[in-house]
Amino acid sequence: MEKARRNLKEFVIEAWHVLEPSTEFVDSMHIDAICLHLQAVTEGRIAHLIVNVPPGHAKSLLVCVFWPAWVWIDHPESRWLFASHREALAIRDSLRCRTLIESDWYQRRWGNRFQLRKDQNQKQRFENDKTGYRVVVPMSAGTGERGDYVVVDDPHTVDQAESDAERTAAVEWWNGSMSTRLNDPSKGHKVVIQQRLHESDLTGDLLQRGGYAHLCLPAEFEPDRRCGTSIGWQDPRTEAGEIALPPKIQPRRPGGIQDRARKLPLRGAVPTKAGASRWGHAETALVGILAATRG
Repeated sequence: MEKARRNLKEFVIEAWHVLEPSTEFVDSMHIDAICLHLQAVTEGRIAHLIVNVPPGHAKSLLVCVFWPAWVWIDHPESRWLFASHREALAIRDSLRCRTLIESDWYQRRWGNRFQLRKDQNQKQRFENDKTGYRVVVPMSAGTGERGDYVVVDDPHTVDQAESDAERTAAVEWWNGSMSTRLNDPSKGHKVVIQQRLHESDLTGDLLQRGGYAHLCLPAEFEPDRRCGTSIGWQDPRTEAGEIALPPKIQPRRPGGIQDRARKLPLRGAVPTKAGASRWGHAETALVGILAATRG
């Protein structure tokens, strides 16, 4: 219990069965990397973070579900805002997070630290009795809410990313109304997690502006574009084409969602320079630890 409280990766391993009882937890370097950097954000070693990762790598589950539930163990007063290109996906992850917190597994370990308020326990918003909350913020409208953590998970759809107007609208939404949503700009954290879809998507814009640590996890390793971050992490892969997922994950049969996605330009986690790798090269139709529809 103590190890899970102190370490996000250990928390994910121990809590996995609560949300995925029929899916075996399979460890991999991308889970290590994402958990390490999210923990660094929590500990104040990273202010703002961008994570680029292909679909099917459990990114939504790690960032939007496990992470806030873990932070609330020691900091139930923290306040969280979450958004996504599809509000339904953000609500899905809100429900998952609430389910984890209300589970017998979680309550037996940390139920004495806080409780969810019954009068503020909804799909889009739930609060605890230590003044913390987790709120889903629609990208289609502004918000008066503020948070200590402001997170967007996939700010663009494929179609939106190809539209100059819609892509620009998402970028301006983040840099405009959402840029003022931190309770304390000197201490709060902004996190963007997405698959790359266009060289001028939100990641591309923020990399030009600066101020974010950048964790880029392409599906296939390219040695000349090895990712290294401000906390001293480096992509541990050594061979060109080495995949992020473990060998036991088998290729998806042709015709699946990822096979169809090969035909789309710039989809997936493009290496450091946006546009340097096309989906057909960077993604080899791998099965994720979760299905692609699970983020």
